Amino acid sequence: MQLREKIFKYRAGERVGELLTMCGIVMLSVFVLDTGAPGGVKIVLTVIFSCFLLFMLHFSYILNDHLRVSDEQITFHRRIGTSRIIAFPDVRRIVIRETPNAFGSTHFALTVFGPENYVRIIASDLEHYDELVDLLELEASIYGFKVIYQGINGEILGNSSSS
Repeated sequence: MQLREKIFKYRAGERVGELLTMCGIVMLSVFVLDTGAPGGVKIVLTVIFSCFLLFMLHFSYILNDHLRVSDEQITFHRRIGTSRIIAFPDVRRIVIRETPNAFGSTHFALTVFGPENYVRIIASDLEHYDELVDLLELEASIYGFKVIYQGINGEILGNSSSS
């Protein structure tokens, strides 16, 4: 039996500019707050720092390192924190949904529903994410779970399953 294993990495540079900007803001904020800056400057930097924290909460998926799909499981490797592994026999369904982003365009979110939890990533930021979808459909036909496609408004555009 031939092994099916593929690693999907995030595109280099997709979020580098945003991360560098946010890191610069944090460093500047800490520097100014640590020194004796006037009260108005501290308030403005506190607001900017709060916006940075909200940004990181909203875009927490950028902490993902890569996604590995093998014959038996899907593994979400993270740069910081615990990596998650979901075995394909435990997958209930996979939903690929087109969602709007903050800049007026759309991206594709991939959610894998396991027995007790789910993992959501932004699949369109992965290299060769179309190959990822093909590989997940192959695994769905083997293990009997569904791959569901949803549009922006949540309408079902299609699905695949082995049954």
